Amino acid sequence: MASSYTPVEVLTLAVQQEIALVPQRLYPTLTVVQKAEDYQTLIKWPANVGGATATGRATSAASRVTASADTVVGAQLPIGAQTLGHSFDILRNDLVQARNAGPGALKNLFAYQAQTGVEVILKGLNGLLYTGAGAGSADAGVYGMEYICTAANDYAGLAVATYANWVPMILTNASNRALTVDLLSALRVGLARKGGYADVIFTTPELVETYNKLFAANRQLSVPAVGPIADLGFADSSYYGIPMVADPDCTANAFYFVNSRGVKLHTFNLSNSAPEGAMAPEATKTMGLNFLVAQVGTQNPHVLSFEISVQPQLQVHNRAKDIALLGKITY
Repeated sequence: MASSYTPVEVLTLAVQQEIALVPQRLYPTLTVVQKAEDYQTLIKWPANVGGATATGRATSAASRVTASADTVVGAQLPIGAQTLGHSFDILRNDLVQARNAGPGALKNLFAYQAQTGVEVILKGLNGLLYTGAGAGSADAGVYGMEYICTAANDYAGLAVATYANWVPMILTNASNRALTVDLLSALRVGLARKGGYADVIFTTPELVETYNKLFAANRQLSVPAVGPIADLGFADSSYYGIPMVADPDCTANAFYFVNSRGVKLHTFNLSNSAPEGAMAPEATKTMGLNFLVAQVGTQNPHVLSFEISVQPQLQVHNRAKDIALLGKITY
């Protein structure tokens, strides 16, 4: 019996199933970071860049004469202008044979392509959470942790020359040096001095091993009992109770201290993108990410072309307090 599903519907189901089967260990940062969805092409939020002071006054004096308030300015990040995707072709002959063979054959026809597409998109997106420079299509428009933790870079429309308090705690060096207790302590204290907080540390597998060797006598399994970070099997070390996540895509020689509540991965939701009366491409939300599965145009009538894509952006709500970098550490 022929399948009643359209090719796009079958591909969408295959994408959902493939993502559900993806080993989370392969994309740890992508798995841990909070997810959000957007329907506007600008992510906007009020950013507190500091500046408030507390002042004393006589009880008989007028209030708020010498008081001051924090400087709150509008921050914004673009989303939707760039996309990260994977496209492929299928011969119409193969589609006809699969339809007439049965639903299972049609599903199998798309399963391999869905698996490949999901793998390359998730791998690419996981890497962009670090390396994205927001430069355009090459970065899918994403501003990653490397960019955010570079002191000279402006971020979210706020210039560091104007808002010096918008720069995160960064402890780096001209060249790589050994990991020490003092370096870790300096980063932790510096972040606290900024009023910051971290509940997860992202680094490379090599640096997790370096850390374990340094603190071999005090190594402990990190299984948070409460909070947004779940023990997913790849946080097997901790520093002052903060789980340390080993990610092969993390910046070399770096530790990122992150407040998971202040860092979100946004994806644009295209579920209502069709004009009235028209059929929309299939949109699916899987693993907290909004994927678009669509048939695209081709000049060959014997070939059907498809694309799986996602429109991402990484948001750090308070750049100065929600992320910090300990860089230039030798393996």
